[in-house]
Amino acid sequence: MQEFVIKSDNKLSSSIKNQIGLSYEEVKKLLRKKDIKVNGKHVKEDMLVHSGDIINVSNYVEKPLEIVYSDKNILIANKPAGIEVCDGENVTLIEKLQNQTNEKLFAVHRIDLNTKGLVIFAVNEMAKEELDDIIKNHKMQKFYLAEVFGHLNKKQATLEAYHKKDAKNSLAIISSVMKPGFSKIITKYTVLEERGNTSLLEVQILTGKTHQIRAHFAFINHPLVGDNKYGNKEQNRAYHKNKQQLVAYKLKFENIKGALSYLNNQKFEIEKTI
Repeated sequence: MQEFVIKSDNKLSSSIKNQIGLSYEEVKKLLRKKDIKVNGKHVKEDMLVHSGDIINVSNYVEKPLEIVYSDKNILIANKPAGIEVCDGENVTLIEKLQNQTNEKLFAVHRIDLNTKGLVIFAVNEMAKEELDDIIKNHKMQKFYLAEVFGHLNKKQATLEAYHKKDAKNSLAIISSVMKPGFSKIITKYTVLEERGNTSLLEVQILTGKTHQIRAHFAFINHPLVGDNKYGNKEQNRAYHKNKQQLVAYKLKFENIKGALSYLNNQKFEIEKTI
């Protein structure tokens, strides 16, 4: 049985989806079977639930998260779309992993809510300090798969622009010239495949800024398929996509010294598909 407390008013189906990761169809099936209780009472249809309500879901066994690699210092997990790495209103990836492994974990980098793929955690404070330094000094290379609208003129290129985070609106602003408050971003890509009106890219970010890939490709008029924040909702609807088609599929380490030097030249990756 899964039990959790509602943190904010929402539809019951959305709350269960956010907390456990079930699809709407899976929630409907559980409702039909009367396997869901709200404040101790069985319910058989979707409803509005409120902050503080207690939800029980019976006859459901949560699938374990995929752990790609772990040792005494680090853990690398394959994050599903729809869950925050940490600090989210709903249950987070780090919370799920800590429950699954009985380890205290430290988040050292994030990927967006609806981006899937590899996320690395430290298992101890020493490893956290080392990983913070590794990431700060760009010794962990991050590679993504991205599907974008259109065909790019160059099959391989390094894009440069200037980035500013609008924290109030959770938005990245991109400029072709330096302005006050902006910082330089560098995004490398290689076209892997052209798919009708879209292109599949391998993308490497040499600077890790908020929404960098999504905002940068939208800025050059090739927004990610499914990205309603930076792209075109009508276009995404036509492709039946409402989440950005972006996967953090590979991590590679280089020039590392100290306790984590054993990671040098190692790479960790998941299936190269989107």
